[in-house]
Amino acid sequence: TIGGTPRATFTITAGSSSVAFRYYDETAGSYSVTLTNDSSLTDPAAHPITIDPAAAAQLAITSVNGGSDPIGGTPFSVVVRSQDQFGNFSNVSGNTDVALSVATGTGALGGTTTGTLTAGSSSVTISGVTYSTPESGVSLTATRTSGDTLSAGTSGTFTVAAGAVKLAIASPTSASSLTVGSFSVTVQSQDGSDTPAPVAADTDVSLSLNMGSGSLGGTLSGTISAGTSSVTIVGATYLEAESGVILTATRTSGDALTPGDSESLTFGPGPLDHFAVTNSSGDPIAAQTAGVGFDVRVVALDEFDNTVTGFTGTVDLSSNKTCSAGCTTSAAFDAGVLSTHSLTLTQASAGDATVTATKSGDTEAGTSNSFTIVAGAADHLTITSSTANLASGSSRAITAEVRDANDNVVTSDAGRTITFTQTAGAGSVSGTGSDDTTAGIASRTVTGVTAGSVTITASATGLSSGTTTFTVVPGAAD
Repeated sequence: TIGGTPRATFTITAGSSSVAFRYYDETAGSYSVTLTNDSSLTDPAAHPITIDPAAAAQLAITSVNGGSDPIGGTPFSVVVRSQDQFGNFSNVSGNTDVALSVATGTGALGGTTTGTLTAGSSSVTISGVTYSTPESGVSLTATRTSGDTLSAGTSGTFTVAAGAVKLAIASPTSASSLTVGSFSVTVQSQDGSDTPAPVAADTDVSLSLNMGSGSLGGTLSGTISAGTSSVTIVGATYLEAESGVILTATRTSGDALTPGDSESLTFGPGPLDHFAVTNSSGDPIAAQTAGVGFDVRVVALDEFDNTVTGFTGTVDLSSNKTCSAGCTTSAAFDAGVLSTHSLTLTQASAGDATVTATKSGDTEAGTSNSFTIVAGAADHLTITSSTANLASGSSRAITAEVRDANDNVVTSDAGRTITFTQTAGAGSVSGTGSDDTTAGIASRTVTGVTAGSVTITASATGLSSGTTTFTVVPGAAD
């Protein structure tokens, strides 16, 4: 038995004390020879034997990339061994140079393709080999170029996987439903056939805006880890609702990959947040005239001021000034826009008038710019003086204001002659007469004379008159 395996049976003939045999094996190694007998003799001790390899005669490629598929264009290692004629590893007697070449395959071998089996060894690892073309059925040949005379050896066939050469934005795509705000972007490393391919080293990528009128912000960078082919960047932001947006992914470190663009993306508006109230052209509301109608435009907006085209509801219009018409519920919006709505405000304002639109039945609202409401055309006179008793001998200013039909003071009225006369009453005053208006106001100072009721009338051409009545009472005893 050799190495635990029965090999042969021998017979010691009668009258002799020994038997001779020869052992032949092509596999180098150390073994034990054990003899057993079928008689009563004692078995001898096991006898060790060593079978040495024959002289090195050939080369063999025993490993390509450690058994894993190499990646096209990415360095890998090849192990070359020297063997005897029976396939046993056998040391070379002198330094022996070897070179690698392509046995089967359409690609080109590059990088480091040579190595040396040093004298007394049987192995060399050639690192940094590259193969250009991703394909299956590739094999390599190792050929002796100097040193011991060894026949060439060819590897088994293997597959060269595709290597990453470019970046691509895998998502979002043109079919993605995006809204303004935060979103995620998946960047992929690909081979030349647009197939995902892992990177050899950690590869940093960044995002930028290629086309679009908005601003790309938030988180704009990530890392494709070595041996993987993608990274998802979470927290990028885009705030402009529009179509035709294109992003670009660019490598900033690691593998040399060409940039890649996204498909054309469309960002829709976010949910309704507020309204914009403007004039019918979309501009700030200019000064208006009390009692004269004007049109406003109301647009439904998200938090980033994009038109919420899906809003088709109504709003309730109101103002901080007296409103005689239009402060009601609007018509329905069309694609987020109420193109025109008429209002009439009757209260004059020195620049603080506003119009507010509030979503019907809800809280979303928007207020216009502040604007001025000037008085309308002069319509009548109103006396604003006190009607308290006036003591005889005491004086009082009788003030008349030029007002429009909505009772606003016409502050633009100047130089109009206002006549103050006593038109009724048993009492009397002195000092009546006329005065010219300044900023819509005129006045005369009268003095109580005779006790009794007094009615003063302010009149002017083209205007309705104004009156006031008070009582002149006796003055202090004299």
